[in-house]
Amino acid sequence: MMKDIREKEKNVEINAKNKDKIKKIGGKKMADKFGPYINRLITTILDKEQEEFVRDLAWNELKRINADTEEFLRKHKFDDSEDIEKTEKILLNEQKTKQNKE
Repeated sequence: MMKDIREKEKNVEINAKNKDKIKKIGGKKMADKFGPYINRLITTILDKEQEEFVRDLAWNELKRINADTEEFLRKHKFDDSEDIEKTEKILLNEQKTKQNKE
């Protein structure tokens, strides 16, 4: 039982150190915006005491999340090029009518 308590204390210390590293990388506000899941993945990657296999899994999961986020943003990007074109046509027509009146 004491071994479990020591292990938990060690993990808390490691997580605290890695949180400081995350803050240094992205700033305090950035670290707060990630959310617990992504923070845990980042912490796992930065933890040099973790097995390489576990760190690779965390790295690949972050890359997958990044790709999914990029795909979502591309898919739902607001395309206002048609609105811009309509606005330009309206402005050109207004400009022509002003010139014709003069």
